[in-house]
Amino acid sequence: MAAGIIEISEQCIADVGVDPEVMAILRRTEVPDTNQYKRVPEFVYCAYNRCGLCEDNGRVKIDKILDIYPSSSDKEAIRKLMVDCDKMGNDPIDTIFKYVKCFYGFTPEKLVF
Repeated sequence: MAAGIIEISEQCIADVGVDPEVMAILRRTEVPDTNQYKRVPEFVYCAYNRCGLCEDNGRVKIDKILDIYPSSSDKEAIRKLMVDCDKMGNDPIDTIFKYVKCFYGFTPEKLVF
């Protein structure tokens, strides 16, 4: 799955026209500054949606994301945070970007790709 996520994310970089540094920042579980890096929300939506990690409306697919975590993870704590962060925004792009900002800000465990 990780290889697929990276390939899809690289395609989204090209399709959306975002600075490739954005992917490196997100891989560190940090949220890029949208003033410095334009189109970050569009990139996040593209990557999550094409990887099958969010619905077309921007809401995350919690079980699909949890499957990426190793079995040693505290999946219940991660699930709780996902549910808490998965709120509707103004549109699908806003919805998934708000989720990422919330989740990355509080996640108990970082995934490395």
